[in-house]
Amino acid sequence: MGWKVHERAGLAVTASAPRAKAGVDVTMRFAFVFSVPCRVVYTVEEDDVCGFAYGTLPGHPERGEERFVLSKTDAGVLFEIVAFSRHASLVARAGGPVTRLVQDAMTSRYLRAI
Repeated sequence: MGWKVHERAGLAVTASAPRAKAGVDVTMRFAFVFSVPCRVVYTVEEDDVCGFAYGTLPGHPERGEERFVLSKTDAGVLFEIVAFSRHASLVARAGGPVTRLVQDAMTSRYLRAI
């Protein structure tokens, strides 16, 4: 529920709270170039499931949400990332298919980080 997965994926994280909870603002930077401001929209904290989702804020190159959920199952532990977005900036639109490759690369980094 903290920001370690994001940090271990190579993002510099600045958040208004050390743990994700609804209303917490978080800004992440990759390679100190792109600023990606987001706000946590909800959290899930149950016996075998925990996680959160954030939505993008103005200034983010994309418009959408991303959810990170860790679940304990009979088979072990499952880490799930679900995202939906569309381009919100000229840079993202100009990047075309490359923008999608960057998103896929970040998802891979999150999975390796966990």
